Amino acid sequence: TKRYLAQVHFGISTTTDDAEGVITDERDASHLTRSAVEAALPAFTGAIMQTPPDYSAIKLGGRKAYELARAGKPTDLRPRQVQIDALRLDDWQPPVALLDVTCSSGTYIRSLARDLGAALGTGAYLSGLRRMMSGCFRIEDAHSLDAVLADPDWRRHLIGAERALPDWRRVLLDAEASVIVGHGGAVTLDADDIRAGELALAFASGGALLAVIRAEGDQWVPQKVFGRD
Repeated sequence: TKRYLAQVHFGISTTTDDAEGVITDERDASHLTRSAVEAALPAFTGAIMQTPPDYSAIKLGGRKAYELARAGKPTDLRPRQVQIDALRLDDWQPPVALLDVTCSSGTYIRSLARDLGAALGTGAYLSGLRRMMSGCFRIEDAHSLDAVLADPDWRRHLIGAERALPDWRRVLLDAEASVIVGHGGAVTLDADDIRAGELALAFASGGALLAVIRAEGDQWVPQKVFGRD
């Protein structure tokens, strides 16, 4: 889950749906009001179908969409379902709206700006974007690189995988399995509800994080081993 503060500029459309692109259309947006923008937001909340921007990194026939777009070739990107959990108008300085967006991974805020402008009949592009949260990481908990490097005890700012990946399955290995995984070997799965390809954190018998493992067939296969018990 991600959360953004997004500036949406109404009345202008661009090739990339953001400020990096070339202006393709300009329309009068002076009639737009705060209430009109707020009234349009519910249609973009929940599970919605969204077409990614032409200038995106989605691969089509082995080439990225933005490469095709830059070459003047059609991308024909198909709509896909995304989830927007919350969408709120935080500020309105005509013709720019500041939106607070909480959404699923894979949601394009540029597409949201474009589609909101189309719904209101003025066109729009994303003129500014700031990520406020990604999973368990929040901007208010962040530190600047300069501040971290200036701290003699900079390691205290590091976040372990246990905190960084709170939703991952945790597998506690016994002493024998710890040795096997520590040397890169696979061990037998120990649960019935494991999905093929699922990643998990493997902890050694001593309690330390030992490896990232993947479910393959009837085994956990190490993907990255950090150390040995």
